Amino acid sequence: MNMVLFLRKNLGGLISKQNSSLCKYNVSLPLLLRNLSASPEREVVTPGAVHHVLVNKHDFSPEIASAVSSALSRFRSLQNADSILSLLEEKRFSSSQLQRIVTIYPEILAARADAVRHKIKILRDFGFSAEEIAKIMSCSNAIQHSSAEKKIIPQLATLKGMLGSNDEVIGLVKRSVWYMTVDLEKIFLPNVDFLRSCGVTTEGIRVFLHNYPRCLLLKPDLMRKAVERATEMGVDQRSKTFVHAVRAIASRSKQSLELKMQGFRDMGVSESEILVMFRRAPTAFCISLDKMKEIKSLLLATGRYEMCDLISDPSTFMCSVEKRYKPRLQVLEMLESKGLIEKWPALSSICRWTDKRFVEKFVRPYSDELGEVCGAFKGSKKSKK
Repeated sequence: MNMVLFLRKNLGGLISKQNSSLCKYNVSLPLLLRNLSASPEREVVTPGAVHHVLVNKHDFSPEIASAVSSALSRFRSLQNADSILSLLEEKRFSSSQLQRIVTIYPEILAARADAVRHKIKILRDFGFSAEEIAKIMSCSNAIQHSSAEKKIIPQLATLKGMLGSNDEVIGLVKRSVWYMTVDLEKIFLPNVDFLRSCGVTTEGIRVFLHNYPRCLLLKPDLMRKAVERATEMGVDQRSKTFVHAVRAIASRSKQSLELKMQGFRDMGVSESEILVMFRRAPTAFCISLDKMKEIKSLLLATGRYEMCDLISDPSTFMCSVEKRYKPRLQVLEMLESKGLIEKWPALSSICRWTDKRFVEKFVRPYSDELGEVCGAFKGSKKSKK
């Protein structure tokens, strides 16, 4: 500190004598003195010190602690980083959630504790539970990176104005935390207004929000192109499938959609039939080409169904091969081989019936004959499409 006082005393005279020289190099005396005073007090934070705190105090795995220690050592205050982690632990963040936050957003350890506490309080006062807050903040750096006053509070207010209740907003943010970070005024609201102008009902908008929340965060020009393409393919804007058609188009590139259409052409489906299929079940065009081919081969191999059955009901391409088709086809084949049924059910029945209904119709009445197949089928969980 004596050196600093010496410099303070003598630099004044020096700068008066050589003012032109210092100005030439753009030297700021107050800034120079401030840096000189601060330098001796700068905390030296080593990767080893960071690693020790993360592992021994906050239960980080040694591997993750090692991976982030070098990056975190650039922060001036290890004490501040420690206090941030302690605050999050106090707010019921689990060890795994803390490790994820530090991994995706290490800058949080340089944040002010009161700022982090304020953001958590805003979310808690809005109705998010401690567990929900921890999950949201640990899956994305959206909340940590956003300003409380300029971003978080206005976003929540806008979403509530749109959805009508805090609970609806909480559900939406849980499905897509991006609603807390994008510019709603420039992206979300214009998309909603445009869809409404096309005849999409409030219920249709809710389908987007509940099932395809990211779709409404597309750039408005991409949304318009998806709507135009769906209309060109003959989907009625007032139909219930219109929302699904827009999503099917908007969620993939033009080339990807064309590949799916080519996949159907390769199966022998005509252009007109492809358009009919899209209008009936646009989400069928979101499945992989491999799954399309597997389902076609599996169903046609039974000798009970033809390609026209799949074309007339394209939702058959959306069912699970392992959880729905294979166990049900096995039951039907066994029943037929034992002469217990003369006719197989329609393909739409195999596709849409719940496990409970299928069991009541084709399994329970023949439980003795089916034996192990029956037991395995009844023990399976409810299949999903």
